[in-house]
Amino acid sequence: MANRRQFLKGLSMCMAAQPIMSMARNKAGKRLSLWVGSCSMRGAKNGIFHSWFDPATGTLSEPVLAAETQQPSFFTTMKDARGRQVLYTVNELDADKSTVTAFAIDETAGTLTQINSAASVIGGPTYISARPSTHTLYTANYTGSGLSVFHARPDGALDPVIQHIDTRDTARFGTPGPHVRQGISHPHSTQLSPDGKFVIVNDLGDDSIDIFAVAPDGRLSDAGPTLVKVPPQTGPRHVAFHPNGKWVYGIDELDNTLRLYAWEEKGSAATLRYLDESILTTAPGTPAPAAGRPWTASEVAISPDGRFLYACTRGDDSLTVFAIDAKTGKLNFKQRIGTGGRTPRFFGLDPTANWIICCNNNSPAVTLFKRNPADGSLSGPVQTLAIESPEYALFT
Repeated sequence: MANRRQFLKGLSMCMAAQPIMSMARNKAGKRLSLWVGSCSMRGAKNGIFHSWFDPATGTLSEPVLAAETQQPSFFTTMKDARGRQVLYTVNELDADKSTVTAFAIDETAGTLTQINSAASVIGGPTYISARPSTHTLYTANYTGSGLSVFHARPDGALDPVIQHIDTRDTARFGTPGPHVRQGISHPHSTQLSPDGKFVIVNDLGDDSIDIFAVAPDGRLSDAGPTLVKVPPQTGPRHVAFHPNGKWVYGIDELDNTLRLYAWEEKGSAATLRYLDESILTTAPGTPAPAAGRPWTASEVAISPDGRFLYACTRGDDSLTVFAIDAKTGKLNFKQRIGTGGRTPRFFGLDPTANWIICCNNNSPAVTLFKRNPADGSLSGPVQTLAIESPEYALFT
């Protein structure tokens, strides 16, 4: 309790030094919305918070609860038939309670109106991605060991699950790894390839990256995935495509490693070819994760110009910056900076790529960093929003 009081006191002083200002439109008339999913276990309301963001000044407004919804740990957006932006969030609960919920976004007012929700069928949906061309959405269900595919109607409402894939099928997906957290398949992400033809599933439990072709109706191909196996006890979590479309960077949760792959498509199949390049997200000499020392990598992103890669790690609570070699794709360490809170689960760049927002899951702290596009370096936090247990954030 004493440590928590000290943290909140420090947070209060930080916010006093850099006050949260009411938001006015910037000179270009452009302001962005920031949506933050709060998954608090401390008695506070679960829900999605909204803050106005001025990218010219890097100013965030006081956050307001836009919608009460349980465990909104990851979300995405897709337009409905009228061009209205719809936000889709997973509700990461047990099997009989897990859902995906659709909200209509009022871009002028910065508000959410619930459209409907649909059961995920499998428990623990932890990631969702959208494919607008087929109006389909894909969830990775971590605790339930499976994938769910949804269809969105013209008004943005969700139909019941149209496809369910059980990733515990060892004949198709392989066996779980030897780590204590790998007793069963744990799909952690469903990321679309840049052309939308494939869905890449990182399975932390099976030490594999599974690549599914997408059928014409948006379902995942019945032919089954291409399996890319990684070393034991690696725990693949997410991947990020380089803007050149040739390189893919995987971040692995259990061994805090970034790995470089070549993306190769051939007809209706695709694979990742390891390029024998890996680098730790943690500082040299950092002890390996162990019981009572859960240092685990959580997110990876690449700058739009393809020159810099960013990663965050829980435990040492850091954001790390790497320069990307333009010829080889190899990573060179540039900077490591504290996230301004505890246990960073997610970070993301704003649309201007001049700012990075970070969700510190075990702190009431959503932190904003200034990014230098010239050398990729970060400074900050320049502002902190006191939102309990933030898990995901998205600019629109």
